[in-house]
Amino acid sequence: MPKPKKLWELWEEKVQKALGLRGTISSGSKFYDLGDGVTPIDHPIPFIIDAKSTEKNSYSVNATLMQEWENKAAEQGQMFGLPIRFEKTDQEYMVVSFEDFQTLWWRSKKYLEDN
Repeated sequence: MPKPKKLWELWEEKVQKALGLRGTISSGSKFYDLGDGVTPIDHPIPFIIDAKSTEKNSYSVNATLMQEWENKAAEQGQMFGLPIRFEKTDQEYMVVSFEDFQTLWWRSKKYLEDN
């Protein structure tokens, strides 16, 4: 009988499916396949994510962690996102840099104007 999945595994899968991401090898623990999910190579909004799930009421985000991930993503021509799920309240958030948010904002505005 298969072992039940952990909450963080379910969250990773949900994020991957919702955003159309490719899952990474060993949940991103390999230096050549980082993060928990990445957009397909030809995607117009290249992203790498590292999903986090917590049963606490808080999750700490620090500048060092964000800068490290942004640098890793930039080396691959991607933006970085940190999806966070609070299991107790079912609240889900996406942390991105303001610069990346601006890029998403203006690309979606242009897409809406063109379609």
